[in-house]
Amino acid sequence: MVFLDLPFQPTLILGTAQVVTDLLDKRSDIYSDRVHVIMDELMSWDFNFAFLPYGPKWRAHRRLFHEHFHQGVIGQYLPVVNGQIRLFLQRTLVDSSRLSDQIRLLFSGIILKIVYGMDIRDLDDEYIRMAQMAMEGQSKSHMPGACWVEYFPFLRHIPSWVPGTSSKKLAEKYRPFAEGMVVLPYEQVRSAVLEGSARPCIARTLITKIQDLNINPEQRAKDDALAMGTLAITYAAAADTSTAALQVFLLAMSLHPEVQQKAQAELSTVVGPNRLPDPSDLQSLIYIRAILLETLRWKPIVPLSLFHRVLRDDEYNGYFIPKGTVIIPAAWAILQNPEEYPEPEKFRPERFIENGKLKPQIRDPFTIAFGFGRR
Repeated sequence: MVFLDLPFQPTLILGTAQVVTDLLDKRSDIYSDRVHVIMDELMSWDFNFAFLPYGPKWRAHRRLFHEHFHQGVIGQYLPVVNGQIRLFLQRTLVDSSRLSDQIRLLFSGIILKIVYGMDIRDLDDEYIRMAQMAMEGQSKSHMPGACWVEYFPFLRHIPSWVPGTSSKKLAEKYRPFAEGMVVLPYEQVRSAVLEGSARPCIARTLITKIQDLNINPEQRAKDDALAMGTLAITYAAAADTSTAALQVFLLAMSLHPEVQQKAQAELSTVVGPNRLPDPSDLQSLIYIRAILLETLRWKPIVPLSLFHRVLRDDEYNGYFIPKGTVIIPAAWAILQNPEEYPEPEKFRPERFIENGKLKPQIRDPFTIAFGFGRR
């Protein structure tokens, strides 16, 4: 643990799996709060429940998201995933020079088809351009030291024409994109529902459910806002991270052709040459699974996981942790720990395999790479 007594925010960096588990998992009742980001409010990004404070609103968003993306229901989305994968492979065969764009289009197509029933043909789609601008704005506003309003909250009340209020100008520039990202696709699906032409998707399910409820207009507006925000965050949360993860995989395969050859040999044995692999093959694809684990460990997509905040004074191993301390789980440090992963700088899937099976005694990078505690 490293404690930083910063001027505006005491901060604790956690660099081992044991400490992270002890605090963020075992004491999640007091370590699940988030840092209040004023710029998220000013930019209309307060629908992002990953940064909402721990409380009823956060629980409502999390509950709705889990209802449509937990392990028991994601299997119903496989036809969409498989369809988009085939389109991706076809596009890549025709033109492999824009591979990065093709990867982003793959994951954008999967997410938007599942959530809104959209068919995305290229990255110039109106929604994707709007969402990318919204995420660009949030990324700029979250840069350390970029927005003084986070340190001096009274600045939010100063007009944007006053010198020194660059935070307000930034918010005014990007707010319309965040609002459009949330509202536009939801309203398009709502119109299609009323016309009876809506395609199967999560948005259609939620809109129909809300319309069927006998509730007053005020409650309906709240339910719509909850649904809109929860659906919008699926793209923001998954598009960039999924794209980056596949890019890391391709980088590893380019640097280590011997690993690629072993993976291809396993695919040829288990799947054969006449079809694509599917989830039912996964249990037999031991080396492929080891590659996935090593990809997440080797270059974690989010080196510093989502920041947490402690709700009250706490003590751990004799160290005092004051209320309000920001907790930063250093996923990179954990996944590069040479005591758990010898020669961590090397891409070596074999570290996860023993006697033809995955080694259960090695820490699964999935438990680290996707965050900690209640999220």
